[in-house]
Amino acid sequence: MKNVAIILFAMSFVSGFQMYAQPASVTGNFYEDAKLFVNGIQSADAKFLSVVSYYFERTDVNSTNAGSIISSNSFLEPLVSRINIRPAVNPAVAAAPTGFGSGIGGMNVAKFADGAAKFLIERGKLEISMTFFSRFNEELKKYPELKLLLPRSFEIVKKIETHNFQNFLQELQDAFAKDMTNMPVSLLSLRNMEISVCEGDAACQARIASVTAAYTSAEFRPLILSLIAMQGIIDGNNIKDIVNKMVVDQAICGQPNDNFNAYLKITAILMEMFQSADTNGSLFLDQGQLRDLFSSPDLLRVFLGLGLQKFNMKPCYAGLQITGGRNLEDVFNAVLVGQQKYYGVMGTFDRINISSAGVVRQLRNSSKVESDQVITLVSSSLQLVENILRALEKVTDVPLGQAHTTLIRNLSLATEICVDIEQKNYAGIFNGTIKFIEINQIITDTKAKEKFVKYMAFGANLASATTSDEVKEAIDAVALPPGSYSIKQKSSYSISFNGYAGYSWDFNSKGLYMRGIYAPIGFTFSKGLSRKFGGSLSVFTSLIDIGGIAAYRLENDSTDALKQEVRLESLFSPSAQLQVGIPKTPLAITFGWRYTPKLFYSGDTDNFRTVPSKSVFNLSVLIDIPIATLYNRQYEN
Repeated sequence: MKNVAIILFAMSFVSGFQMYAQPASVTGNFYEDAKLFVNGIQSADAKFLSVVSYYFERTDVNSTNAGSIISSNSFLEPLVSRINIRPAVNPAVAAAPTGFGSGIGGMNVAKFADGAAKFLIERGKLEISMTFFSRFNEELKKYPELKLLLPRSFEIVKKIETHNFQNFLQELQDAFAKDMTNMPVSLLSLRNMEISVCEGDAACQARIASVTAAYTSAEFRPLILSLIAMQGIIDGNNIKDIVNKMVVDQAICGQPNDNFNAYLKITAILMEMFQSADTNGSLFLDQGQLRDLFSSPDLLRVFLGLGLQKFNMKPCYAGLQITGGRNLEDVFNAVLVGQQKYYGVMGTFDRINISSAGVVRQLRNSSKVESDQVITLVSSSLQLVENILRALEKVTDVPLGQAHTTLIRNLSLATEICVDIEQKNYAGIFNGTIKFIEINQIITDTKAKEKFVKYMAFGANLASATTSDEVKEAIDAVALPPGSYSIKQKSSYSISFNGYAGYSWDFNSKGLYMRGIYAPIGFTFSKGLSRKFGGSLSVFTSLIDIGGIAAYRLENDSTDALKQEVRLESLFSPSAQLQVGIPKTPLAITFGWRYTPKLFYSGDTDNFRTVPSKSVFNLSVLIDIPIATLYNRQYEN
């Protein structure tokens, strides 16, 4: 069976290869159009004139005025003398190329006791789980930055109620999976946070100010641009379109020019210029085409001249300069002069072309797209950004600054995160995201970071779960001590039919008499202690205890080698006890009198033992599991 996620990812990533159109004359591809220009200049043929018309955006180009038009371009001006002047020919202005598209009946006591025990255990787990989800909901509201990072999960969690908690598990699992795979865009959205989301909470306002500062500090650009790159990969865009998105973002376009902005803009220009016209999957010019380009002075000159002509007319590239006041024309001249130095670092195109062509071939043959192929495409594409920057550094002799180093570091980490997202390796996404947040100092508040790590870890485990048991394990691993137990703590008075499960110690006049699992069922009369802080004080009277039949044992006595017989008397255990409900948890400290159940043991021979019921003082720590609320009175306003 085909891996649908990989296919969709790959199809989106290389979709542009199959959509590229090649008009009869101008292709919109710099390399191909440069060849048309060089081959047709002497005869001033229609293809040559079409190239001039397209790049100079003129409708009146003919063989007579072509020379004067191209003479305004310093790279093309030396070739004017080669034009053979003929009667005017007005070619139709070539249409703009389509370019690339962008971007996964008889009572059995034993069975009754066993069933009741299972019920209490499961209900106990649910009560603890509900505590976790309730706190999760409260903390997402308290920390709006976390709510923004886990938006889909928050929408599910806030709808979870005690009675329908399990119904939302699949939705919650899906929501966490989507939030994990869309983490880059969620991180990017933090830059637009406003302190108004804090609703007057001073601590929250301070945290939000700290978060947004990470996106507006002097060196904020590497953070934003690497997130744009990650999201572009996830959306299936090819690297040329991703770098273009980086350049047109508000962090670059329209900002004052410096070396960082200029180098990134030139990188976007060169990627556009070096793109391939091939329809079989190659993104960029192959090694043979690059060799031809850099071995032909005329072809390279025209290639750079057409690029200069097109991009000098785009507003976002206007005024592009690097150290020493050098503009795009100066940089292209440096490439022309140091062409062999620059050509030496362009071999990385082949890795991208081979992997992208392989993906396209597999798609066209309706065969399975190999994950390794896609991973190579992603990693080599992001590596290309660094290679072009390094090449520009060599040609211009202007060293890359600290911002470039930070960007390159972030892109390296982005590669790892994108690969984990493509493979749905949620543990990897978790680790990579936490590392990215730490090294870029996005969330610096200790408590907020702890909360995010906690819920991201839970999300990674839940999203990775493939069975219902694994889902339960994910919840059990993170859930901490509201569910229905909270009715006691939120009510002035309440009466409930209640179950408990926990551990107990029984004492008589000689000291500790019994200890072990205690699971009583009975009635509870409760008084809430605080509307704000919770907690409860209760009187509990039990009827039965289903814990003793399974896990109780006598202190200083041996019944381990004997088989327990379950009778009705094994369950009867009345009590009268006081309970203190610990605020905002399902835990209750219980103490008071109880009558222990009568236990029966038999061996393989005639060996038989009866443990009689006794009055004892009981101390226990229990999970509060209300079965049915019979009455509750809310606090008066």
